[in-house]
Amino acid sequence: MAGIRFEETMDGFLGENIRNFSDGEDYGIRHNNPVKFDVRITIDSVDDFIQVSSHEAKLTGKFYCTSIGGDKGMTMRGGRFNLFDVNPESGHRNMRYRFTFTAPDGKEYYFAGFKDIFNDKVFDIIDDLTTLFVRIYEGKDELGELYGSGVMYFRVRDMASIMQMI
Repeated sequence: MAGIRFEETMDGFLGENIRNFSDGEDYGIRHNNPVKFDVRITIDSVDDFIQVSSHEAKLTGKFYCTSIGGDKGMTMRGGRFNLFDVNPESGHRNMRYRFTFTAPDGKEYYFAGFKDIFNDKVFDIIDDLTTLFVRIYEGKDELGELYGSGVMYFRVRDMASIMQMI
């Protein structure tokens, strides 16, 4: 079967040296530290994607974070998207976004984000699918020192243009 390509833009705010997502978002708003990404998620074969338990796809694009790169878009490397991974701590299903990027000063960072897909309220699936909880670490993975946390949002008005066939 053919593949699918999703293009998604999300934006929000990030707080430096803050672990809690909401607190990081609030700090980022107050201190004008917006974050944004423009990504392409590529599933080469829908048949393979459905049959593999990790449901992993390629993630490419640009990431923007005022406190790290100013207004410069930083290229994602090694980007991976996982559909509906089960979080072992909560039992919730997560859509995971992970990639590394290099700041203009040459410092490497790791982006780890997830959408928490859980039936916790009446008809909140839209919120679940459009809210990304984000942490950025110094270095190449989640073992690095925490740089900051925040929340990013997919704007529903853009949904009509999200998907196209490869």
